[in-house]
Amino acid sequence: MLPVAVYLLEGPVRREILWIAVAIAAGVIVLHRRNIQRLIKGTENRFGRRATSAPQP
Repeated sequence: MLPVAVYLLEGPVRREILWIAVAIAAGVIVLHRRNIQRLIKGTENRFGRRATSAPQP
């Protein structure tokens, strides 16, 4: 959402800020890809409780 917000607020005039926002968003996704995968599978721990185990194939 960061690149979209920057584009909506700054417009295409400040492209360097938009590219920085894209780089930050990509970095967050890369650094948290395992957490994102666990969220999709439903195995990521919740705050204060354990997640249910994923069904075994």
